[in-house]
Amino acid sequence: MKQENYNIEIQGLKLGTYQYVYNLGNSFFNRFPNSLIQNADLNVDITLEKRAHVIELNLNFTGTVELECDRSLELFQEPLQLQQKLLYKFGDEPGEVDEQLTILAWNDQYIELSQAIYDFVILSLPMKKLHPKFRDENFSDDNEGEGLLVYTTLTEEEAEVERLESENQVDSRWATLLKLKENNSAK
Repeated sequence: MKQENYNIEIQGLKLGTYQYVYNLGNSFFNRFPNSLIQNADLNVDITLEKRAHVIELNLNFTGTVELECDRSLELFQEPLQLQQKLLYKFGDEPGEVDEQLTILAWNDQYIELSQAIYDFVILSLPMKKLHPKFRDENFSDDNEGEGLLVYTTLTEEEAEVERLESENQVDSRWATLLKLKENNSAK
């Protein structure tokens, strides 16, 4: 069944499996201030399985979101495909146990999903939002403009040579004092 709000009624729900479909468009993401997503065409298919003491929700997200490239500021469509699971149990003290398990009060009428859906979508976005035309390049922004930075590991022999050279070098601040010491000991 197609849902307009993001609440699933659980009061009076018989044991069994239920299907829900939500369309997450611009109006959904505009509910959240400072959202990274302004335009989206996402569907989330939810399978709810109610058992004697547990309600399990399996969320399957598919679609695209429009993002702004961090490098060129161009807008691009990022495909999104994601699966998540939420568990709800009834108890005396409602609250979130961890990311997946929430305790509901015995008299709760519904499960509100908008914040959880939003969080899943936002956390699935890449940290670095690059337009697809930049993803095939052989360098990253970290070394852009300064040439490629290459790290190498020294062999044991090279490390030993470097250690000996550093031991034999005298700090320029102490070089003058060493000359004074040598002159005094020669007298």
